[in-house]
Amino acid sequence: MKSMMKRKPVVFITGTHSDALNDNNMLDLWWLPVIKTEILSFDKIVLKESFDWIIFTSRNAVEYFVPFMDRVKVKNIASIGSKTSHELKTHDIEPNFESEVFSQEGFIDKFPVEKGLKILYPASQNRRPKLENYLRGKACDVTSIDLYRPVDNIESIHYLFDNLHRADALTFASPSAVRAIMENPLMTDEMREILNDKILVCIGPVTNSVLESYGFKSSYPDVHTNEETIKLLCKLLEVS
Repeated sequence: MKSMMKRKPVVFITGTHSDALNDNNMLDLWWLPVIKTEILSFDKIVLKESFDWIIFTSRNAVEYFVPFMDRVKVKNIASIGSKTSHELKTHDIEPNFESEVFSQEGFIDKFPVEKGLKILYPASQNRRPKLENYLRGKACDVTSIDLYRPVDNIESIHYLFDNLHRADALTFASPSAVRAIMENPLMTDEMREILNDKILVCIGPVTNSVLESYGFKSSYPDVHTNEETIKLLCKLLEVS
C-alpha cells in the first residue's frame, strides 16, 4: 500500500517574485503581488545640480532612476539593504555606503551625515518621511523626487480573496501591500475571520506595525529579507 504524501503548506506571497526562493521544496509558494508600480514624471532641471550623495531606498528606485544617472553629478551613492545594492551592481554602479538593515531606521543609525550635505533622494511618492526629516534636521540640503508610486494590482488582490481559504499562511513585504488588502472592499467580516486563522508573517517591524493597526497579529524575522521570512514561516508551520 502506498503511503500518502503530506501536503505542502500553501503560502501566499504578496510581494514580487524572487528567484532566490525557487529552490524551496517545503512550501507551496503562490506569488500574488498585490502592488505594482507606476513611474512618475518629474522636473528634470534638478538633474543639472551637483550632489554629495544620492540615496536609493529600494530596487524600484534604482530601476526607475538608472536612465538618468548619466545626467546628474553625484560624488557618492548610498543604498538601503543588500537587495538595493545588488540592483545597483547589476547596472555596474558600486554603492559607497550600504546600510545592512533594510529600513530607514537602520540607514539613519549608520549613515555618515554631515551638516550642509547636498543629497538627492529619488523614491516612492508614498515613502515614509522619517529619513527626509532626519536629514533636514541635520541641516542637509535634500532634493526629493517623487519617482514612482505604488498602485493596487487588482487582479492579484481578487485572486487572493477568491482563494484565501486555500492558504495556510500569508506574507507581507511592505505597508502598501498590507493596505491594498485591508482596505479593499472584498475585506468583509467573513474574510477577516478567515484571515485570522492564517499564519501571518511580515518582512520587518514597519510592515508588522501597519498590519497590527488593522487588528491582526503577525511575526517578522530578525533579518528583513524574503529568504529569512520564508525560514521563519517554515519554523511556524513546523516544516523542515
